[in-house]
Amino acid sequence: MQDPNLAVMPDFTTIEHLEARTQLVNDGFTDTQAARSLASLWTIANNTAKAKWAEGLERREANRLRAEEEAQQRQQALEDEEEAAR
Repeated sequence: MQDPNLAVMPDFTTIEHLEARTQLVNDGFTDTQAARSLASLWTIANNTAKAKWAEGLERREANRLRAEEEAQQRQQALEDEEEAAR
């Protein structure tokens, strides 16, 4: 998955998005309203993706910190055992 914070909104006024606009025009939108609606929907979806991306980053960081702490605890236990053995 790509970082949605880097995503660039498509230009919904182009021929590439004609079919989507046409469907909205057939439902009573003007072409301009259709393009704006598509842009709004893209923004809503992108904002949701950004929130999920941030949650994933936070979860990965928490897992990394937990693993680091566990490794430090194992190292300390080894050092304690070595000290006790001496």
